[in-house]
Amino acid sequence: VSGTIAGRMMLSCARCLKEFEQDFDVKVEEMYIRDPGPEDDYGLTAEFMLDPEPMVRDAVVLSMPFAPLCKPDCLGLCERCGGDRNLGECTCTTPPAGLRWAGLETLIQ
Repeated sequence: VSGTIAGRMMLSCARCLKEFEQDFDVKVEEMYIRDPGPEDDYGLTAEFMLDPEPMVRDAVVLSMPFAPLCKPDCLGLCERCGGDRNLGECTCTTPPAGLRWAGLETLIQ
């Protein structure tokens, strides 16, 4: 089996967690076996029919980005309040994480 699988997938940005759509276009070249064994990935049925679903699933999943980004310059979320920094610079009044834990430093000494 050879050809191209194309479509659109819904992903979640690794920085800001927004969902976004991305096109994919994957070339496939796979061989199907007439009498598949238990370790064979792709095999024909007893009626010499093939089920393309496992091949399509494998090709599309392997083409997915490991850490998808909604845009290359995504600013992500504010580390203090969790606000989306792409909408504007955060003006939260939450103290930085270091100040919240500053009292514990006396216990370590």
